[in-house]
Amino acid sequence: MRNFTLMTNAANRRAAIYTQKALILGKLDIDRLCMIVNESIKAFSITTHLAQNEVIGILGKIKVGVLDEVQAAVENLQDIEGIDKVGIAVAIEETFKAIMANTNLDAGKISEILTEKSGATVGDIVHRLHEKSSVAVA
Repeated sequence: MRNFTLMTNAANRRAAIYTQKALILGKLDIDRLCMIVNESIKAFSITTHLAQNEVIGILGKIKVGVLDEVQAAVENLQDIEGIDKVGIAVAIEETFKAIMANTNLDAGKISEILTEKSGATVGDIVHRLHEKSSVAVA
């Protein structure tokens, strides 16, 4: 009986350590993904001279299945008159590529996540991206 108790305690400790490591890795994944999304949105903002909330708004309107569809999706946007649509398309593609390179998500899934909730914050986006992906830890 004593051996069983010792084995059970050891197994419980190993499980607790594993859980703690998983939580730490999950936090690192989220922090890394947050940095990637923030950097992508900032680069998009600089490239297009739009405020970051406008960038998030535009990303929330782009529904694509693959990156090749971004240009056509941007052309169909009605409320960005007077803005360089080619520059926006390039910025969107770069944003998607950065997220794709750091998650297991394709352009269609990223688009689905970005368009899922109107008025999303960066935190909302990161949370949904993390939920739907296995973040590649470098």
